[in-house]
Amino acid sequence: MSFLAPLYLLGGLAIVAPILWHLIRRRPKTQMPFSTLMFLQPSPPRITRRSRLENLPLLLLRILALLLLALAFARPLFRSASETAMVPEGRRVVVMIDTSASMQRDGLWEAAQKKVREIIADLGAEDSVAVIAFDDQPRVVWSFDESSRLTPTQRASHAETLVTTISPGWFATDLGAAISFAGDYARQRNDEPSTEHPAASESIPTQLHLVSDLQSGSDVSMLQAYAWPDDSRLDLHRVEPANRDNASVRVLGDAGANESVDDQVPDANQGAVRVRVANQAGASTSTFTLAWDSQAPGNTSPLATQVPPGESRVVRMPMSEADARSLRLSGDRQNFDNEWFVVPPKTRKSTVLYLGKSVDDRRTSLLYYVQQIPLSDRYHEITLERRDPESLVAPPDAESLPLVIVGEPPATELVGTLATYLNSGGRVLWVLDNPAVAGDDAQALQQLTGQPQLEVREASVADYAMFAKIDFAHELFKPLADARFNDFSKIRTWSYRQLANFPDAWRRLIDFDSRDPALVEVTVGEGRLWILAFGWQPQSSQLALSTKFIPLMLGMVRSRESHLEATTDYLAGEYVPNELEADEDSAWMTSDGRFAKPGVFRSGDTEFAVNVAPAESETEPMPLESLERMGIRMGSSVAKDDTMERERRIQDTELERRQSLWQWAIACVLGLVGLETVLSGLKSRPQAS
Repeated sequence: MSFLAPLYLLGGLAIVAPILWHLIRRRPKTQMPFSTLMFLQPSPPRITRRSRLENLPLLLLRILALLLLALAFARPLFRSASETAMVPEGRRVVVMIDTSASMQRDGLWEAAQKKVREIIADLGAEDSVAVIAFDDQPRVVWSFDESSRLTPTQRASHAETLVTTISPGWFATDLGAAISFAGDYARQRNDEPSTEHPAASESIPTQLHLVSDLQSGSDVSMLQAYAWPDDSRLDLHRVEPANRDNASVRVLGDAGANESVDDQVPDANQGAVRVRVANQAGASTSTFTLAWDSQAPGNTSPLATQVPPGESRVVRMPMSEADARSLRLSGDRQNFDNEWFVVPPKTRKSTVLYLGKSVDDRRTSLLYYVQQIPLSDRYHEITLERRDPESLVAPPDAESLPLVIVGEPPATELVGTLATYLNSGGRVLWVLDNPAVAGDDAQALQQLTGQPQLEVREASVADYAMFAKIDFAHELFKPLADARFNDFSKIRTWSYRQLANFPDAWRRLIDFDSRDPALVEVTVGEGRLWILAFGWQPQSSQLALSTKFIPLMLGMVRSRESHLEATTDYLAGEYVPNELEADEDSAWMTSDGRFAKPGVFRSGDTEFAVNVAPAESETEPMPLESLERMGIRMGSSVAKDDTMERERRIQDTELERRQSLWQWAIACVLGLVGLETVLSGLKSRPQAS
């Protein structure tokens, strides 16, 4: 016999009370007749101890009733031999191990291997286990079916071999993809179900173990749309590096839309590149040294920099006189992200053509202000050439001539030459500057765009016109879309030409406050035509004197170059583009067509650089609350003995519910109480002597 609540058996000690009750004499039970009591003083009966028990049947009834009551509260049950033999329920355990680039830090991978061995060694023979390695993509390295064919001893030996065959790579960390993949994999069926290890179902508990450094640069965005299973728990095992120092280096490319205008305009320091150095919070050092690789002769001197812990700095690093292939950071204990590989840019030579006459007066000259623009940089060698419109006989080459500026309309017979240039992918900026030739501009534009209804006439301006609407979604104005740079209110226009009767398909990039278009973009074949309704010289407007003039003109000049240049910078883990071909023995590409490791490689005549993803350098610990906010249920795995004890309690509760022995015990207690009441009533009657 077993009991669900054995502590209630202590209530049987209450039998001491009736025993003591029977040993105490309270008053005589016999009555004797006496002549008179009037001369006697009343006295209470004396309590004395008895030397022996009386009324044994009544005492036995009371003791038995108390014992049965304690037995009923203890919830007794009987187990058979088959019911006593416990078969522990197996679990499906998934172990996830991080193999991203940040796991190359000192001491991390050794700690991760040790933790995986401990988890697998603690599993029972009835448990099934799978191991998933992940970086930017999860992959099953040991399936449920493979582990189910092994004994616990063989499984521990295989785990020892398994953790030595995998190692951290160079890819980024997609923690969200790994957790969601493991959660689904733990609930799906085995690869090949067998009778010994049946397929998984909703009732089988699942436990997920995550072994990782849990660095803040991990991508967890996929967990926002993932429904976490109710019967699964995630046990986090964060491994700590030998030291928390980590600094990273990154060579910044051309300034994009999120950079300042000053970064986009070449400065006087043409022989330098922008380098970002980041230092992890809590680091013990803040002094670092930047130097180009030592294998290239003629390098510049190393550059020392100070970066406080938890901050980053952008410095100007002088370019190497030789063709250096990497920039190295010294002074950091963690070396996996201390080198950034670069490919020296190939300078493209091109020409910007200006069609118009040369004017000596700067206030009336369009050409003068274009000549002040620094068109060339370390990627482009651009020269400015002026020609008379009548000299344009042959169509220019669209690849070597990125932009044609029309300051004076050419003759009608020469417009076809510009049309051929546009159709081949050229770029033309048509400036409606001279009101005296507005009719010639209209006639030439009608022929060039195929819009005979187009009109160009002089606009009536009372004092000055201002820009009222600018299309910041266009690529020309994206670098100026930031709130710090999108103020065009200081640019005033004294006179402009009014465009009328043009199609709605023409894109209006700038509108005046009079709702007349100031800059219009027209697609002609594969090229683009920009029509500017005013001149930028001080005689017509303040555009050339503003800070917006240089970025706007550079955007037009390099709009052709942007789609001709192939990307030479890639990240480890990205898929190799079609234009790069690898040999069968190429070490820089994986079997699934991705960049395998950082470095400088060559594919045919193309040289390119591959680097570690910058997010891997964000090695500060991730706050675990971020996972819980996404619905992840945290919890440690339950020990095998605790699991068996829980199952035994569930089985005992079901047996006790079916047997209901406590109800029979209560019924017997009621019967004994009734019998005791009758006997005690008979015994309490007075007896005459």
